[in-house]
Amino acid sequence: MKQVKLHKFLAWTVGGWLALISLSGSFLLFKSTFLHWQYPQMLTSVSSSVSKAAVLNTITTSKVYQTIMFPSAEAPYYQAFDANGDIDYWDQNGLFIVTRYYLSDFISVLEQWHMNLLLNDIGYQLLNFISLLSLFLIITGLISWWPKHWSRRLFRVSFQFNLRIFRQWHTVMASIGFLFLLIPILTSIGMLYKQPSIKTLQLLFNDPVMTKATLATKSSPRALGNQQWDKWLSSARKLETMKGAELTRVYIRQSTDDLVVLRFKQADEWHQYGRNFVYLDPNTAEIKKVKDTHLIGAGLRWYQRIYPIHTANVGGIVFKIALLLVGILPILLLVTGAMYRKQLQKRASKK
Repeated sequence: MKQVKLHKFLAWTVGGWLALISLSGSFLLFKSTFLHWQYPQMLTSVSSSVSKAAVLNTITTSKVYQTIMFPSAEAPYYQAFDANGDIDYWDQNGLFIVTRYYLSDFISVLEQWHMNLLLNDIGYQLLNFISLLSLFLIITGLISWWPKHWSRRLFRVSFQFNLRIFRQWHTVMASIGFLFLLIPILTSIGMLYKQPSIKTLQLLFNDPVMTKATLATKSSPRALGNQQWDKWLSSARKLETMKGAELTRVYIRQSTDDLVVLRFKQADEWHQYGRNFVYLDPNTAEIKKVKDTHLIGAGLRWYQRIYPIHTANVGGIVFKIALLLVGILPILLLVTGAMYRKQLQKRASKK
């Protein structure tokens, strides 16, 4: 059958890639836990009476960074990212903790493997094809392996390594797990093919056509070292729509005419960092532009939920464990499928 041959071809071409990428994703679901095991000093100081503005002044005057993440319940420290991919960690008192250099530890390698196969832009493009081919792998597998008759016999545990058992294991695991396996694959396709995914969702939900704001995106020049975080944060907090929001990230100006960019998370957002942005003039702290998730259409809101679904930021520990098991599933399917083919060839050679 054509679908069987296509499934076999896809299994040998992308099955291994899918298995390794999925396994790395399972590890990254518990990234903070692994980091805290390796760097226990990250948790030495949790609470502080020092203001966020004071800490930001300390961090941004120490080195040139691109963005800074604020403490959260899972990661109770500041994370400062530089242009080289290194991350400096600071406690809530504004004291330096440790530097994680780019690709210097297992988690850093795992992150880059999962996002771009350690090949930067080339790897990102390869992931585009792997994600689509993985979807076809699942579809052809369902057509080829779906049980014609379901019975309790399919679920009997047996460790007799023969043709029937390998087919049984492969069939049952794939038939039960394919819906969960589609979650990380479809969400990854959504993120990799961002613009087509957004346009599709906006069309499905009949989002209103958004006109681009004509507000300024640049300011009059201001020295990069001249920071006024207290003034900038206070100005953003005066916005009625951001009063109940959580400040999660700031983007550091890279040129003298850049605006100050602050990122907020609304209470009703799924996204762990939020998708609300406030742009301020660095000289006057005047608000130049606001991106508010309450003002966008349902299609775009659903697109913004793709990342938190992919990273199990919703659904609690049950959903996180489910995605953990799903990350292991492609390896089990690859092994049982390969063993089935090996047993099939062995039987054919005896005839």
